[in-house]
Amino acid sequence: MKYNQHVESLILISPVGFPEPEPMEEFLKLDEAENSSNYNGLQLVDALWRKNFTPQSLIRLMGPRGLESVSKIIKRRFGNRWSDQDNDLIASYLYHITVAKPSGEYALNSILRPVFGSSSPGVFARQPLIHDFNKITAKKVRVLYGDHDWLRNNTEAAKIAVSNCQGKGDVITIPNSGHHLYLDNPLYFKKALEDIITT
Repeated sequence: MKYNQHVESLILISPVGFPEPEPMEEFLKLDEAENSSNYNGLQLVDALWRKNFTPQSLIRLMGPRGLESVSKIIKRRFGNRWSDQDNDLIASYLYHITVAKPSGEYALNSILRPVFGSSSPGVFARQPLIHDFNKITAKKVRVLYGDHDWLRNNTEAAKIAVSNCQGKGDVITIPNSGHHLYLDNPLYFKKALEDIITT
């Protein structure tokens, strides 16, 4: 929000950080979860998060075998959407930017926190956007989520935040898409962008 006055149109694509997590007493605390079947997993995730261990760190640890893993993940996630040659190019691109010297990924721990709860576990912003979105002065604001996006629990808070911003805004759900909605449904995604850019 530092250069808010220079933003005329704002488009956020599957953003994290709108909702406030439920009060902490409603969430499963690690020290009370010892009898839970998920206790070891929760302990591991919490410890790795605190040490800034990211998914990119795992790929780096795999060395050259990481490329093969990235390729398998791409094929599993996106199926036969692309030719083998295109899949290899995308996997190579993602692998090489992943194993590059880390930088921005370490910001995740300072801006997000994992919350383990039975009703809505996930990652939440340390300073949720719902509180500051009324400071947005852009004339047009559009927030896009996929209909089976892992961040779709942000949608209701995003709608509240957008309704409080100073410009005209909306929250759009892109059908047949997940977190990577621009890849899952590119035509609908393109139309959603064009609508806000051209109006």
